[in-house]
Parts: sequence; structure tokens; C-alpha cells
Amino acid sequence: MVKVQLCLVILLCLICRKLVLTKITQTGKRFLVIEKKIIQLESSNHNLILNNQNLIIIYQNLLSKITNLETNSNQNLISRIKNLESSNRKLTTSIVNQIDETATLNLSNQNLKSKDSTLSHEIEVLKRKTGLGCKFCQQLPKSICGECSCINDCELQSKYYCSCRNLSPKRDCLAFHQVGLRINGIYTVTLNHKKVMEVYCDQTTDGGGWTVIQRRVDGTTNFYRNWNEYKNGFGKYQHEFYLGNENIYILSLQAMQPKGSQLRVEIKDWAGNTAYARYGSFRLGNEGTKYQLHVTEYSGNAGDSLSSEHNGRPFSTYDQDNDSNNQLSCAVKGHGAWWYSS
Repeated sequence: MVKVQLCLVILLCLICRKLVLTKITQTGKRFLVIEKKIIQLESSNHNLILNNQNLIIIYQNLLSKITNLETNSNQNLISRIKNLESSNRKLTTSIVNQIDETATLNLSNQNLKSKDSTLSHEIEVLKRKTGLGCKFCQQLPKSICGECSCINDCELQSKYYCSCRNLSPKRDCLAFHQVGLRINGIYTVTLNHKKVMEVYCDQTTDGGGWTVIQRRVDGTTNFYRNWNEYKNGFGKYQHEFYLGNENIYILSLQAMQPKGSQLRVEIKDWAGNTAYARYGSFRLGNEGTKYQLHVTEYSGNAGDSLSSEHNGRPFSTYDQDNDSNNQLSCAVKGHGAWWYSS
């Protein structure tokens, strides 16, 4: 019984040992498989490490290239920016210069336009003065000036005047009127052989035969002049003028025989209203008397201020003060010249 039990125990032990050995063998095989897998994993991991190192190297190379590219690109970009800034400065300077040149050209153009306008105006004035730009006489009847010549003058309201310079000189305007001439215009007179000169004759007003000694119309002629200018006369006979005190003196002197001279003053305001003053006796003294005024026998509707206030007075200009006012010069104060009293 004991042997049987022992045999059973031994058998069980053998069986258990075999089972254990089988398990151990199976376990060993498993360990071998695991170890093999571990080795494979280690190999794969090593390869991964190598690949990772390669990737790191590649990355580092790429990073270096990128850095180089960025550095070169930045330098190129900075260089291009500097070039662009330089070009922009040059362009700005060029634009400013062009603007200045344009402004200068515009100013020059304005000056040229102004000069052209002034020149055109001067040409027109010259044309009017010379008659080149005025052809009014061609539109008038040939008999408009009778025996005299029609002269274009666009500065006149009438656009023309009559020149009788072609006629033989006579003593004065009255002498021309007495032979039948009724044309207002410029004539040549001898003043009874005392002086040959041109005068403007009014052959139609108040019976005609008048020698015009002064005409003032629109202020285009300066009448604030010195003694010598008033002595010799100034202006144009068909426009505004003063005949001259010396000429008026000779004119009135030669007329003392047979009857002496008369004076007619005509005035017109801006509204067109007219008035006149007529004096039956008129003459001037010579320069030694300062061209003393002698005027009497007033008639008319303009009022008599000439004979009542200025008769017997010497002539005064701003450079020869002959009035009776000791405090000031009437010529300077009145900005003119006249036979001032005070």
C-alpha cells in the first residue's frame, strides 16, 4: 500500500515535472519570441534613431539654407529698398524741379500774355493815332470835308477830323470863314504875318470864324504843367490841347486892328447839358506882364466868373506863382494853371 502510494507520488511528481518542463519550454519559447521581438524593436528603434539623426541633419541643412536665403533675401530686399528710396528722392527732386519749372513757365506765360495784351493795346492805340486801324473816312461822302482832307482818327467820337493844311495860309480862322469855308478842322494861319502856325478853326458855332485856344473833353491829356509848356502850348488840336499863351497873345495882338478879339467859352456836363459865356473884348498881355488877362462885355447863360474874378490877373502855374495869395499857390492847390486871383 505504501509502495503504491509512493509510486503514485513519484508518478505525480514526474507528471508534474513534465508539465512544469512543458510549461517552462513553452515559456522559454515565448521568451525567445519576445526577445526576438525586442531585438527587432531595438533594431527598428536604432534605425529610427538613425533616420531621426538624418532628419535632424537634413533639417539643420534646410534651416541653414533658409537662414542663408533669408539673409540674402533681406540684404537684397534692403538693397532694393535703398535703391527705391534713392530713386524716389531723385524722382521727388525731379518733380519739384519740374513743378518749379512749370511755375516759372506759367509766370513767363502770364508775363508774355500781359506783354502781348499791352502790346496789342499799344498797337491798337498806334493804329488809332496813325489811322492805320481806322477806315471811317472811306465810309463817308467824299464831300464831308469839302476842299479839305478827311483824316481817320478812331480816338475821336466822330472817328475822323478834317485837315485843311492843303489850303493856302490866311491871317486867321475868320479870314477863312470870310471866303466861304465852313469846315471845322485844322488850318494854317499867318497871324497877320507875325507867325505861321496851325490852329483848329470852328467855322460853324455862333457864326463861325473862331480859333479854338483850348479843348478839354475827358481828361486824357495832363493839364497840370509848367510855365514853358503853357507858354508854347501842348496836346493835339483835334483832341485835348492848349494853344499856348504866347500864341494867344500874338493872336489877340494881330486882331486888335480893326476890331480886336472876342472870346467864347462853351461848357458841357456829363449829362450833356450845355452853357456858354461870350465876351465882346478879349486879349492877353505879353510874357513881361505874365500874360495878363483882359476880358470884358460878358453875355451868355453860363455865368460870369471870368471877368468878375480874373480880369487883370497874371497867369500862374505850379512853378510860377503869380496869384495874390501870400499863403499858398493857387496853381498847386487847384492842381492846374489859370489867371488866379487868390
